[in-house]
Amino acid sequence: MLSENEQNQLFYRRTEPSRSKCANNFQSVLIWGRLQPVTDTAEKLSALRALAEKYSPGIPDNEDEIQHSLNYVFMTKLVPEWITGKQAALEVREAATTL
Repeated sequence: MLSENEQNQLFYRRTEPSRSKCANNFQSVLIWGRLQPVTDTAEKLSALRALAEKYSPGIPDNEDEIQHSLNYVFMTKLVPEWITGKQAALEVREAATTL
């Protein structure tokens, strides 16, 4: 069970090498916040449909599987409290697009 006072962190990082500038073309985001259970059925359905479309596009029984498993899925969402990010300098990003 998640505590309401428990703080969680999500980290996203994307890196691409840039040979011409001897550096990486990077973007990163750090998000701190609290995980909360998703209790609203419409919100849970929307998220499950988006996941199914992303990872199983064109599968005809996606909706049947979603409806069948809806009551068995425990879902949480990260409610951001603090967000920070950074990315490579413009010159590095531009050089990476010409590779």
